[in-house]
Amino acid sequence: MDNGEPIWAIDNAHKGGVSCIQLSNNMKFMISGGNEGEVRVWEIKSREMISHLKEHTSRVTGLKILADNLHAITCSRDRSILLWDLKAEKRILSIQQRMGGINSMVMLASEEGLLTVGQERKICYWSLKNANPLRQLATTSS
Repeated sequence: MDNGEPIWAIDNAHKGGVSCIQLSNNMKFMISGGNEGEVRVWEIKSREMISHLKEHTSRVTGLKILADNLHAITCSRDRSILLWDLKAEKRILSIQQRMGGINSMVMLASEEGLLTVGQERKICYWSLKNANPLRQLATTSS
């Protein structure tokens, strides 16, 4: 196992390729985001897709499974941040960034908010209770 060889793979997990992936906290499933905007949930034991979530219209650039293993949050180049109910297989919250796609995100430890960075070159602090960012910090180019 130390030789770098894959232990297992999921061929054609996403038509346009996988853009991000995260393992659940209970290590029973993982989610993957694709270049075509799809989010898929995979059971680890069987390696089968157990859920297919499609609302993003562009590449998924970040995802996070919350501590309860029942919810996930995703962001995309389509300017959206989506909160998913994984058990019900549906979106329960949508937040839209005004301009520019989202390149990456990080969830706060409290899971009540997140930071994003995007094509508009701003770091945004979001609360999951507000449609607009609470704070924005413009970055400068060197």
